[in-house]
Amino acid sequence: MVEKNGKLWKELKEDLSKPSHWWVEAYYSIYRLILKIEDFPKEIKWLFQRAKRGYADCDVWNLSHYLSSVIAGSVKRLKKIQHGLPTVIFTEGKLEEQARKEWDYILDGIITAFESLRDIDEFSDTELFDAGKTPEAMGKIEENAQEGMQLFVKYFRDLWD
Repeated sequence: MVEKNGKLWKELKEDLSKPSHWWVEAYYSIYRLILKIEDFPKEIKWLFQRAKRGYADCDVWNLSHYLSSVIAGSVKRLKKIQHGLPTVIFTEGKLEEQARKEWDYILDGIITAFESLRDIDEFSDTELFDAGKTPEAMGKIEENAQEGMQLFVKYFRDLWD
């Protein structure tokens, strides 16, 4: 699951990162800078909201994108600092090394799924069309993301350190 999804997603990112005209890049760079300056007071407000309640008003606008980012980052951190393994991973005769590899595979599946969902949200349909991505390829990425989300649901109570 992870290899297939990772390969498809890497191909999509490469297609979308091909350079466009310099003046288009310059225009959008200036436009984004102006938006950043205009949004600065809101960013401060959202910073305090996140500190107080864990999310901001802007996060609720596209909650799936926000949660995908949080979950992917959190599970990456869990994988990096984990000290133990959930007991559900151990079956009869399984060694700790085998269980750790299986748990890492599960965590990788969850990470890939939520990163894919987050990144898909960032691309518009026009960008996907321009990159030549077929509905079948996007369907495969979505299918793999669904598999990772099922792993997340199945092992939700085991995501601890």
